[in-house]
Amino acid sequence: MSKQRSFRKRLLLLIPIGMLIFAFFSIQNVSGKTTSNFNQDRITFVFNPQNNKSLNHYVYQTVERNGKNFHHYFSPHQFANKFGQPNWVIKRLTNRLRRQHLKTKAYQGRLIVVATGNSKDIKRVINLNQRKKLMPRFASNKILGIVKSNQTNQFKSNYYQSKIDYGNGSKDSNLINAGPRRFINRYDVSPLYENNQLGRGQSIGIISFANFNPSDAYYYWNKQGIPAKSNRIKIINTSNKKPSWNQYDETTNDVEQSGSIAPDANIDVYMGDTTAQGMINALANAISANQTSSLSISWGQSERLVQSEIKSGQIPKYYNGIINLLFKQAAAQGMSIFTSAGDNGAYDAIDENYDPELSVDTPAASPYVTAVGGTTLPYRVSNTLSVNQERAWSNDFLYSIFDHRGLMNGSQSKFVQNYFAGTGGGFSKLNPIPPYQYHVKGTGTYNAIPLWLYKNKTLYRIAHPKLISGTSSGRNVPDISVNADPNTGYAAYYSNPGHFNSNGHWAYTGGTSIVAPQMAAVAALVNSKNNVRSGFWNPQIYQMATGNDSPFHPLDSIYNNNNLYYTGQKDAIYNQSTGLGTVDVAKLNHFFD
Repeated sequence: MSKQRSFRKRLLLLIPIGMLIFAFFSIQNVSGKTTSNFNQDRITFVFNPQNNKSLNHYVYQTVERNGKNFHHYFSPHQFANKFGQPNWVIKRLTNRLRRQHLKTKAYQGRLIVVATGNSKDIKRVINLNQRKKLMPRFASNKILGIVKSNQTNQFKSNYYQSKIDYGNGSKDSNLINAGPRRFINRYDVSPLYENNQLGRGQSIGIISFANFNPSDAYYYWNKQGIPAKSNRIKIINTSNKKPSWNQYDETTNDVEQSGSIAPDANIDVYMGDTTAQGMINALANAISANQTSSLSISWGQSERLVQSEIKSGQIPKYYNGIINLLFKQAAAQGMSIFTSAGDNGAYDAIDENYDPELSVDTPAASPYVTAVGGTTLPYRVSNTLSVNQERAWSNDFLYSIFDHRGLMNGSQSKFVQNYFAGTGGGFSKLNPIPPYQYHVKGTGTYNAIPLWLYKNKTLYRIAHPKLISGTSSGRNVPDISVNADPNTGYAAYYSNPGHFNSNGHWAYTGGTSIVAPQMAAVAALVNSKNNVRSGFWNPQIYQMATGNDSPFHPLDSIYNNNNLYYTGQKDAIYNQSTGLGTVDVAKLNHFFD
């Protein structure tokens, strides 16, 4: 008994000593002397694919009905074996990174490796790579680009909210009329709901850079009478930072809209940060997981800004190629990706430096995504002004009202928000015209009505604009269009950022960020209806548009269809304001069936 008591006494003495030791190391961790979750940095390595020509061919062959690989898609593992780097290359890099005290993650597909650690170790790795001492020369040549955390290009949300607000929990009938039923009825979606498919067995991916309250979406679906299943939302944080609440209404819109159109589909939200690395890591997570059959991206930036950031070294030289490579992997796996075309008309960079140089939005300008533009539905603006037929969304026909209100002389932000609101479109300077746009009447040519002139660092409105015509090269944007004008848009519900289940408010929303998740949901319905992924849409829809009984309705009016510059081309099936036009979803599904 005496030995047992002696042991217990010694044990009681050791416990507080152990607690002190634990506390000491805990303090060391918090103080930053050891690696902690609050002092993490990242670096992303992107590899060139093997057999890149074969990959390009395969991406298009999977959607050719007469091709041997029609709708035969790769799993991420199969993609890695066919197009990714060999295992030994990935292991060589990850082993060397681990010796530099970094944690590593290699994404499925063997094209992306992310290393995480403290800033000091990351800087040492960057220095080793610059001195060609991180990887053997024969392996380092396989790297397409390296993305560092200090390479920050800020993405903007392509989202517009009108000033109409019905207050907390309003049951105004206008909210129901402006619900998802407006989209469903306008574009003939209802036949896809037969046999209660509703997107069953599908997952819609949302790439976003802002946090949100999932309870808002469930409340919205309930009030709109949407039979949405519970626990359908999954949030995947792809950043080493806490999600920002800035522009949380964007993510809320994406989830509410996609979930309304495909009520049985799951929704996976990939949360990143608004940097080049944040976009790449979010995409890599979604594409390597391969859980989503369709993916929506409502954030972007102008190509002009990308070119400027590449020139200044803020983002890697091959950033555009990296994004395209990830989209090609998604296409090879049968994922359909939809991006918003931008909300400043043909002048996507106008809010950057007040210079109306023509520019399109990226990633919408990628040849491997479906860029969705916006329209305005018919509505009565005032006693003397009406929109009589669906047209490209732009505020040009409201200029007289803005002038009367003195908005021309207001603040720059308010001026841009009103006078330069409209659907994005034009010609890419970073990407050549893709094969599916060859020989399509309207691509490569354009009609335009210039409304603005920038001279001597001053912006002027042209008093008597005239129609001009011409030709241009580059990927044509957008591909298709649906209603995005906030004046004819959709109801949305938001509660206070970070305050779950708080009293919220209803508002009308619009912008091309609304239409990207809507079309991603349509793809989920099509996939569920046909029990197969429809894959990369563009080669298929351009073929549909040029064939008999097209599911698209071209908006070809010359004087009533502009996006502040580009306008309709009479009797052409394409223009840079609304793409192939609006879509009859039921008819579209017959082509995919």
